[in-house]
Amino acid sequence: MRSSHIFLVPYAYDRLNKNKQEGKGTRARCDALIEVIRRIPEEEIVGVILTAGFTKENPRAPSNKHRISLAEQMSAYLQLCEWKLEGKTTVEPCTWGTLGETVEAIRIAEALCRRRQMPPKSVEIFVSSNPLHLYGRIALCWFALKPRGWRVRLVPARHRFTWRECLRELFVKIPYCAFTLLGMGFLGSVRSKTALVC
Repeated sequence: MRSSHIFLVPYAYDRLNKNKQEGKGTRARCDALIEVIRRIPEEEIVGVILTAGFTKENPRAPSNKHRISLAEQMSAYLQLCEWKLEGKTTVEPCTWGTLGETVEAIRIAEALCRRRQMPPKSVEIFVSSNPLHLYGRIALCWFALKPRGWRVRLVPARHRFTWRECLRELFVKIPYCAFTLLGMGFLGSVRSKTALVC
């Protein structure tokens, strides 16, 4: 049985505030990966990669309204819920949106792989979101962008879009994402874009 080097990427949705009515989507996505973490050996976990920024308009810088990034909120929640993640979260708030989070997660994971000399076929990426998002845009992005040899596992979260969000996802966001990926062409040109919103 070959050993794995496992990265975990929960996608952001809403802010994790003290009010439990808020942050349900993001919390569900984190919870889905916590369930995975509890089933795998601690030594195989390289870490969680969190890149969701402060705001859509300016992902990299705090605003008067939002002093803490989504990535930082998610990191605090994950480490509170699962001891295996202590010291294993990479928090780099630098982007906003599905395509941006995917591009940045790949960049960070590749850097860690090079540093630790991990063979590509040992790398597994577990990504989580609600089913429509997961099997739509997220699957498209990882299929188009993942390095050769990496295995990607899609982990559905117990979270659903509203019917309006479903319609927007199906008829606007998924087609836009697909055309964006097609228009970018080669992998190198895609990875050079770090402020993508999709």
